[in-house]
Amino acid sequence: MEGTLGKWRIYVARTAPTEAELAALYDEAAERWHDQLTLLGYPGAYEDLFDRLLADGALNTLRNGGRVLDFGVGTGAFSLALAGKVTAPLRIEGMELSPSMLLRATLNLDRAGVETRMYLREATNLPFEDNTFAR
Repeated sequence: MEGTLGKWRIYVARTAPTEAELAALYDEAAERWHDQLTLLGYPGAYEDLFDRLLADGALNTLRNGGRVLDFGVGTGAFSLALAGKVTAPLRIEGMELSPSMLLRATLNLDRAGVETRMYLREATNLPFEDNTFAR
């Protein structure tokens, strides 16, 4: 952004947060994150999305269950909605930068009886072989 103030030309640029700063921001928000998503209607929107994808056959590869990568799993709302719509058992592989978010996702998914494997990782350090989650 740039602007002028009198005879001064001022430039302002936003720098992206580091991964540690981003993790700290999400850690701070983790306690209220799931409730906020619910108030905003995200779980219902996710369920509607999965209903449409099931009707279109886009989730046929999960007909017999399988592994699903939820990158940026947050508190698990997206995965909970998917697990509630797919009749076969799923294993959610959740990736997250924030330890607090990852803990909440683990608790929420465990409470719903969803098998999980959670990873505290950054995007550049994935523990999977190429094409592990290919469709």
